[in-house]
Amino acid sequence: LDTRGDYTALGPVVNLASRLCDEAQSGEILIDQRTYGATRTLSGDAAVRKLSLKGYTDPVTARVVAHASASIQSSAATARSHATR
Repeated sequence: LDTRGDYTALGPVVNLASRLCDEAQSGEILIDQRTYGATRTLSGDAAVRKLSLKGYTDPVTARVVAHASASIQSSAATARSHATR
């Protein structure tokens, strides 16, 4: 008996996260204002970027909270290559 199921996350929060991922430069982590407000003590002073995103009429304020190190970028690239096999 196989009880494993497939689940898909949907909704505006998931869509915004996807758009922010698409806009991030190599090694960057972008978050929205709401997330920044909730994590300000952890994320520190983050650069502000105004983005025109598909599906949004007004520009979205994003924060650049990290530039990943080369080792993290390498690990992420490896994970992506395994996921697409």
